Amino acid sequence: MAIQKLKEILPPPIKAIHTGNEEAFNEFQDKLGVMLPNDYKQFVLTYGVGSIDDFIWVHNPFVENTALNLNEQMSDMLEAYNESRKNHPDHFKFPTFPEKGGILPWGGTDNGDELYWLTQGDPENWKVLIYGTRSSDFVQYALTMTDFLQKVLNKEIICEFFPEDIPSEAPKFTPYE
Repeated sequence: MAIQKLKEILPPPIKAIHTGNEEAFNEFQDKLGVMLPNDYKQFVLTYGVGSIDDFIWVHNPFVENTALNLNEQMSDMLEAYNESRKNHPDHFKFPTFPEKGGILPWGGTDNGDELYWLTQGDPENWKVLIYGTRSSDFVQYALTMTDFLQKVLNKEIICEFFPEDIPSEAPKFTPYE
């Protein structure tokens, strides 16, 4: 499983906070109206909320901080994307969740890059979409969220939007409290 590979290179915190539990995830998914990928749920249950290499943030439905809360960020990011899509339809071509096959945010970076799932088909096979900071430029990866993170941290893929020093030589997860 991808989370196991990720844990090998990104040790989880000794005490993860804001992890939620299966019941809380089920309630959140019922309200959202969609099942989230299992690797994302395993990530949140394992790591909680925090930063990867002081750069990448995975949004979490169980944290109160609105800048890190999945539900709050989903609303803000999709509203901004839809506004850009309305004004520049040739550059912002993807529909947004809950539209069929719409993009759904799962994270962001300190530079303002936006991390999305492309919600086409089975959630276990949703692709990762990265939009560069304040840009219509994006890259798409046929990877799950944790496969993407693992491959970035292993330097198997280089995301053109991330700085050269990401990943560091010893990637770390820093819990947010």
